[in-house]
Amino acid sequence: MYNRLENGFIRDDYFAGVDEFVNFTKSHPECMDGVMLHCPCNRSKCRNKAFHDEDTVKVHLCKKGFVPNY
Repeated sequence: MYNRLENGFIRDDYFAGVDEFVNFTKSHPECMDGVMLHCPCNRSKCRNKAFHDEDTVKVHLCKKGFVPNY
């Protein structure tokens, strides 16, 4: 979950983990606002407070990683 990069590139297993996380979240409506998901990325505006569509959450997690201690 936190081991995102290897030699400056996003690890393949990290991509798979992000997909698994999003699918898990979509199966728990308490983590959603309609079709929007809580975004647990380490971006200062998100950090599990903001809601975004599925693709945006995936991009944020790939760019910034998960917020520490998530």
